[in-house]
Amino acid sequence: MKSIEDFQIKLLRRLKEFIYKTKIENFYKASLDKYYLCPYSSNKGKSKLFSYFDIINSIKFYFISSIKDFYRVSKISHFYTVSNKLKNNNEIIVVNWASIKNFDNKGNFTDNHFNIKSKNNDKILWYLIYEGKIKPNKIAKNIVLIIEKKKFFTLNSFKNIFLILFKKKLLNYFNKCISYSHILSLHVFSDIENFISKKTKIIIMPYEGQPFQNSIFLKTEKIKKSIKRLGYIHSFPSAVPANFLKRAGNPNNLIVNGQSQKDCFIKHLGWKKNEINIFPSTRFLKDKKKYSKSNIFLPINFDDEKIILNSLNFLMNNRMIDLTNTKIKNHPFSLNSRKHKNLIRKIEQLEKEQNKIKLKKSFSSSVFIGATSSVIEALERGVTNIFHICEYPELETYNKKIWKYIDTKKIKNNIFKYSITKKQKLLKLGDKTIVLKKYLAKI
Repeated sequence: MKSIEDFQIKLLRRLKEFIYKTKIENFYKASLDKYYLCPYSSNKGKSKLFSYFDIINSIKFYFISSIKDFYRVSKISHFYTVSNKLKNNNEIIVVNWASIKNFDNKGNFTDNHFNIKSKNNDKILWYLIYEGKIKPNKIAKNIVLIIEKKKFFTLNSFKNIFLILFKKKLLNYFNKCISYSHILSLHVFSDIENFISKKTKIIIMPYEGQPFQNSIFLKTEKIKKSIKRLGYIHSFPSAVPANFLKRAGNPNNLIVNGQSQKDCFIKHLGWKKNEINIFPSTRFLKDKKKYSKSNIFLPINFDDEKIILNSLNFLMNNRMIDLTNTKIKNHPFSLNSRKHKNLIRKIEQLEKEQNKIKLKKSFSSSVFIGATSSVIEALERGVTNIFHICEYPELETYNKKIWKYIDTKKIKNNIFKYSITKKQKLLKLGDKTIVLKKYLAKI
C-alpha cells in the first residue's frame, strides 16, 4: 500500500506544478478539458493524468476523447439562453445542472444538491445548464436555462473556434478547444454578465472544477470582485482529486463536508485554510437509509470487465463476499447502458456458481467498483466489510496519507478493504433543517 500512497501524493504534486507553470491566458486554463484533471471523466484531462504513469492508456484516452469531442461538437449549432427577461436584482445566483425531472408543471425547480425549491426562494436566481431533449413548458421567473441547440452536422462551432484561436495566435490549441465543455464555457463566459446586477453579492454552485464552472467564476471576478464566489463540494472527492487543484477561475471560498476534505485541499490541492468552510452536507442526510447490508455498486463507467469479474471471483472463492446474499446496484446514469447490462448478467452467473459452494452461513459485504466516492458515504452510514475493486488503483484507491480517518488494507493488486477510524470526519451527514441560506449567513 505504501507505494500507491507515495505515488498518489507525488502525482498530485506534479499536476499542481503542471497547472501553475503552464503559461497561457487564464480563460483557457479555466475552460479547457486539458486542465480539468478529472479521474472519472472521459476527457483530455484524464489523458493528461495517465501520461504520468501509463502512456499507452494516455494515448488511448486522448484519441477516444478527441473522436467523441469532434462528433459532439459537430452536432452543436450553438447554446442559447432562456429566461423571463425580467430585471435581475437578485443578491444570490445559484449555478447548477437541470433536467425535466427537476421541474413541476408550474416551472418551479427542485435543487437536489442544496435540498431546496425555487418557489420557496424567490430572491435566489437559478442559472441552470439544461440537459435532455424534453424541455419544461414554462419556467418560473427566477429560472434561467442554458440550452444546447443541436443540428445533424454543422461546422459553425469549428469555424468560431478557429477564428478565435487565429486571432489570439493559438492555433496549436485547436484540437484541445474542440470539446462540448469548451463551447459551453464560451457561451456562459459572455452570458453570465447579463444576470449579474449591482445587488448581486454571492454566486454559488455545486463545484467539480468543470470548465464552465471556472469560466463563470473567472468572468464574475472580472465584472465585480466583491462578489463572493462559492464552490460547494457536493460529493466526497475522488481518491486523487486532481480536478480540485486550484487554477484560474477558482472560487474564492469552498464549502466542504468534513475535516478530512479540508485537510486534503490545504495540504495537496493548493488551497488556504481561510478559504475553506466545513458544514454538514445538504445532500447526504442522516435520516436517509440508502445502504442495505450487501450490495455491489457499479460505476458510471468502466473499461475492463475482466478485471471486475476476476476480482469478484477472487473475493467469492476466498469467502470474502457472499454473492447469493447480494444485490447489484447499477449507476443511475447507466441504467440503459448495454455494457452495464452485460456485466450484470455475468455477475449473476457468478452468483449461480457460488450457489454450488456450500457456505457455513450467509454473511454481509458490500463491493464498490471503479472511481467512486460512494464508499465514503457507506462508511459514514455504518456499513462494514467494504471492498473496493479498482481498475486503476493509482487513481481510485483511497489512502490515509491523503484522506485522514480512513484505513486501507490491500487484499490484492486491485482489491482493497476500507474501515473508518472516526465518524463524521470524512463526511458530516446533514439534516432537513439545513438550508442554503444558513450556510451563506455564516460565510
